[in-house]
Formats: sequence, C-alpha cells, structure tokens
Amino acid sequence: MELLYFTDISQLQYVLDKKPLLLEQMQPITGDVVVACELERRNISFVDEWDFLGPTDIERNSGIANDLSGTWWHENLASTEYEGFSLLDAARQDMVYPLEACLNARTVYEKIFQKNHINRISGYFLPEIGVIRCGPFPTHRAVRSVSQAILFWLADKYGIQIDKLESKYPLSEGVIRKGRRFFGSVKIIASNKMDVKAAKVALVVSGGMDEAEYKTLKNIINDLLGWQSLAISQSDFLCNPLIKDEKNKNLELQSSWIGFCESVEQYQGHYPEIFANPHLKFQFQRIWDEIGLAVKCGNVFSTFLDVLQPSLIIFGHEAFTIERVLVRLAKKKGIHTVGLVHEGLGHKIGFRGGVGDADSLLVWSDIGFNALKSYGINEARLQKIGSIRYEPKLNKYLQKTRSNESEFKNRAKKRIGIPVNKSTILILTTAINTGFYTPIANPRKHRETINELITLIKSRQDLQFIIKPHRSYDYYELYRKLTELNLANLKLLESATLDEALEASDICLMINYFTTAGLEAMLSRVPVIYLNTAVYDLPEWNDILPGFVLNRIRSVSELENHIDSLLNDPAFKEGSFIEAEKLIKQVLDVKEKSAIARLLDFIQSISANSWIKQSDVKSVIQTICAEPHAKNINEELAGEFIKQHIVNQSFKNVLYVFSFLAGTYNLGVSNIYKIFNVIQSHFAQENKLSWSESNWAMFLAYISGYNLKVPGSDIPSAFKLGLFVLLHPKKFIFSNGTIKGGLMRYLTQAMTGKIIAR
Repeated sequence: MELLYFTDISQLQYVLDKKPLLLEQMQPITGDVVVACELERRNISFVDEWDFLGPTDIERNSGIANDLSGTWWHENLASTEYEGFSLLDAARQDMVYPLEACLNARTVYEKIFQKNHINRISGYFLPEIGVIRCGPFPTHRAVRSVSQAILFWLADKYGIQIDKLESKYPLSEGVIRKGRRFFGSVKIIASNKMDVKAAKVALVVSGGMDEAEYKTLKNIINDLLGWQSLAISQSDFLCNPLIKDEKNKNLELQSSWIGFCESVEQYQGHYPEIFANPHLKFQFQRIWDEIGLAVKCGNVFSTFLDVLQPSLIIFGHEAFTIERVLVRLAKKKGIHTVGLVHEGLGHKIGFRGGVGDADSLLVWSDIGFNALKSYGINEARLQKIGSIRYEPKLNKYLQKTRSNESEFKNRAKKRIGIPVNKSTILILTTAINTGFYTPIANPRKHRETINELITLIKSRQDLQFIIKPHRSYDYYELYRKLTELNLANLKLLESATLDEALEASDICLMINYFTTAGLEAMLSRVPVIYLNTAVYDLPEWNDILPGFVLNRIRSVSELENHIDSLLNDPAFKEGSFIEAEKLIKQVLDVKEKSAIARLLDFIQSISANSWIKQSDVKSVIQTICAEPHAKNINEELAGEFIKQHIVNQSFKNVLYVFSFLAGTYNLGVSNIYKIFNVIQSHFAQENKLSWSESNWAMFLAYISGYNLKVPGSDIPSAFKLGLFVLLHPKKFIFSNGTIKGGLMRYLTQAMTGKIIAR
C-alpha cells in the first residue's frame, strides 16, 4: 500500500489540477481539517489520521508532554545557566507544543503502520518550521512540520520509503485576509508628557496584553499619586543596532547545543522519536535560538531595571521563555512581578501551563482561581480582581436597557452588506485543534456537523448566516471553500471586527469550542447558542460554563428549533438573557467593588511593602539634558547614579536605555548627544564607543521610547531629526519598515502635538 500525504489544501488542489491519477494510484492520507473536508466533498476515500487518536491517547500524551517539558534536560549534561537559573527550565512551556505534537504523531503513525502494510509514502511535505510560543502563524502548519519529523523517524524504523513530492502551488494563506474596515474612527489623542515627578515606576511588559486592557491598566497606575507607568515590549529590547547583530557570546549556551546534538546520536532512553530523532533537530534549534534571544532581551531588561528601579512589573503573559527569564531577573533584584491571567470562556485544559513564575497572578474569578489551584499553583499567588479587560463593556452592559434597537441593527447590517429584512445568525468559529497539539474535539464529527449546518443554511433562506473566524487560530480556507457554494444567505466576514459582526447579529452560534467571543456576544445582548457535537468526553476538556444550560445543544436538528424559539418566543429569549447575565456575573466576578478598584487596592498593598524603592532616574536624565551651564552638576549627578546602579551594565545597553527614556519623557532628540557625552565619561575605556558608532542606535532608541507616548510640540527636535535624515539618507533608506514608520510618524506629526494612537 502506498500513501499520498497531504498537509495543505493547496497541495490537494495541485494534484486535482495537474496530477489527478495520483489519487487513483495511491491512498490519500491527511490530518488537516480543510483537506479532509475537500476530500469528503469529492467522495475521495482517504486515511484520516484523527481516526487513530482516541480520547485516552490525547489525555495521556497531554499529561506526559507537560511533565516531560520540565524534566527532559539535565544541566550536568551541558549547562544552560544564566544569571543563576536554567534557561531550558525557563523554556519548558515552549517545549509543550512540540512535545505533545510528537507524542500524538507517534501514536497515530504507529497505529497506521501496524494496521496497514505500507511500503511507500509519497507526500507533499512542509518545510522545517520550528514551533515556539504560539507560532509562527499559522501555528497548525508549524505543528504539522514537527509531526512530519516523527513520520520520517518511524518510516526509517519500519523501513518505509519516503518520496518527497513538489507542489507548484504556494501554500494557502492560513490567516485572515486584511481589508478595509467597514467603519470606525481613528482616534487622535492630545499630547501629554510623562509626570517626571512620579517617585514610583510600574513597568508594563505589554506582550500578550489586549490593547483595551493596557490602556485601562496605564490609566489606573497614572491616577495613583506618586506613580507612573512605563510600557516596554520585546521589540524595544531588540531594536538596538549595537547588539542586534551580535552573535550570542554565551559560551555555555553554545556548549549546551553541541552537547545536545551529541546526545541525539548516543541516546538510549525513553521517547527516542523525540530525543534520538535527527529529523527533529530543527525544532530543538528553534528552542535554543529562543533562549539565545531571551539572553539578549534579559541583558537589556536588566539595564532597564537598574536604571529605572521599578517598584512593580506587570506582564500581559509570562509563561513563555523570554517572559520567564525577565520575571526571574526581576525577582532576583527584589522587584514584585505580576502576571495577568486571561481567562474568558473555554476549556479547563487551557489553564494548564498558562502561567509562569510571577509573584502574583491576577485572575478574574473562582473559575480561574480553582483551575490554576488544581494544576498546582499556590493559591497565595492568586488574586481575584475580575476582568479589567472587560470592565468598560461590563459597565455598558449593566447600564443598557433592552429598548428596540432594530434601526441600529439594520444600519449595522447595511454596513457589512447583508439584508436588513432577515434575522442574522452569527457563527463564531475557531480551530478545534492546532495540528496534533491541544485537540479539543473530534475532527471527523466536527466536519459532519459543518456539513449538516450547510444543509440547514440551504434550507433556511429566510435566515442570513455570517461566519466570523477567530483572528488567530481557525480554518480560513475551509470557510472560503464554503463561500464557493454560492449560497445567497451565507457570508464570510474577514475584514470586519467582532464588534461590527455582533452589532448586525440577532443570534450568535458557537460550534464545538466556546471562546471568549461568546462572552462578548452576551455583553452585547446577543443570545448565544453553544452547539457541542464533538468535544472529547474528558474531565479537563469540559468547558467552564457550569451555569450555561438553556442554550447548550447537541445536534443541528435541535439547533434549528432553538433558533426559531429565540426568534419567535419572547419568553424563551428573555430566559436566555437572564441565564447569560448570571454567567457574565460569575465569569467576570461582578462585585460591589469594580475590577479597577480591586486592582487599585492590590497595587496599593504592594506599595506598602518595605522593599519598595524610589527611582530618581527621571531627575538624572532631566539634569543631563539641561542647559550647558549645568555641565558640572550633570556629571556629578550622573556619575553618582552610574556608580550606584549601572556601572556593571553594558555601555551599549546603558546608552540605549537612557536614550529610550529620554524619548519616553519627550526631552528632545537633540539631547542624545548630551547623554552620550555624560554616560561615556563614566565607563572604562575598553567599553566605550565613538559618537559616530553610537548616534544611530541612540537615535532609534529615542524614537522607540518616544512613540510609546503621545508626543508634544517639539518643533526643534523634529527639525533636527529631519536634518539628520537628510545628512544620512542611506541609513534611512536601508533601515527596516518599523524604523521608517516611526521616523515618518515623528516628522509629520510631532509639530502638530498629536499622534494617531496605536
């Protein structure tokens, strides 16, 4: 038997167009939901990989992957120590994705090989793409690339020939297509310099943080007397040209990689498909690259900490390698670290591994509190505060009356191009698996449900259906294929926002995965139906909706009756609203005190601790940037500060951080020369750089910091910036797009005192 392996819908389309005989000569095999749907639509028999992975396998392999991610590496083999801790220990959550994918892949392919006599596998395989964090997008493609490595290893073991075929078609997009937004205004915010008198700094590491969440968090901190927020991100750590192209000089880290490569050749332990698999080297190389990146980020971050001396650091997400490294560096310096736990609606298994090492974890409600506690998180670290992310929408929800909104809804329908005379059913979708990682529902049953839903759509021309895919994880190509059916009452929304889709909808439908988009529908007073036909019947795979009973259904035939009841029975619809309100209050932990007030109380309790320091970096930078007659004061004050706090830091990083902060405080780009002169006089000669070597990096640092804040009227600096670009055009022309965008935004808008909010 010869298998024809597909990993992407573009490959199947290529065979159908150019080499259809292959489908007769070989047995197709795939685990891709979109490919499987198309094969079924064309009545082409195929081997479905998911038929060989049962719930027991999934539960077992998930547990093994999580345990193995923290125990597989031994530092005595080759050290990955950095600042007193193991980098590979910090990378354990980044290891879970590939480990679980590998374990599930071995389960599947061994069962297939044992059941069938396979002599050859011809396939359209993916390039080697290592999985890290939650990407690269589309994540399912990277996870399948890892799974291929297990297939190759098992083929070697069973003596099966692998033939790699080439498709002339590019891989499918795998992402939402960008397009014109249907409506929405661009916000213009007036200038507002940072309060340079604030004594305490709360550093916000904004990666993984919702924009509304960040804005609320920033406002809360800035409203606290004596506090100031400052945001930084991974890009801010890595945009220093002085260090960006440096090779990682951590010899121990290089040695650990050599040691690992040697161990692969000699490995005799458990899970040889992972740790003795030469085909999987690219995945481990990706892990080592990430911990090397974490070292670079950590070095710059450490300088930020010594310069700013923050009293508090808040992370949008802190479970992955880079964030774990940053948390550990901060804790080593005695700085309190906080992680935001993004709960929402989903399945309990989603909480496992979702937090790292922060001192305090801010959860929404008892749901997150109990789930994390069950996974071994010390409850002393958990603080229930509700959701600052949804606080504004919650307030609107609680104040809103259910008046007749038909005119508003009709306008929304017109904006997205659907009929106003039909009730609209919004289908909010998401992926039920990410390749062989985190499968929530049975793909075969899920596909059957999709087909039944299409039959319902065809039969109900009195209803308008719209599909709004998840913005990160979903089967975009499948929904695009559905639109090719030319159903007049089915529309795919790719460029509309979730809010725009909800405004036009009468009912929201979620299928086999209840996401937080369902919570947003409830907050928008749109009745939500949860159709669960395929979720694996495992305790930890259950959704976290204990009170959501009325609108939970198990079949498409039941769905049709439910839709009609919501549209035609006012009492039934009112019951849905009552149930939704109970769930909202439970999930968002609605109390007399708002989430914002509880967060404020938490920060004030942190402030009361004796180890809180007061940062004087703002006055230091201000003095450095003062008039020339203050030169002696500049050098004396800066010298004392450097001696006390940053003499052991890299000269390159100190220049970068001071320039970044000068931009953040909006002190004028021309002052980076003053900063250079003062800082370089206090470092050893062997660490110094010339002004010509440093000015571009300092300039970019200033812009990076400047664009985090809203610039004021800074005409002299804008003029000098324009002059700098004219004098060094090549540096501008050959710089990356982010830098060009920042420069042009500064030049065109700094003089107006306004900037488009990001």
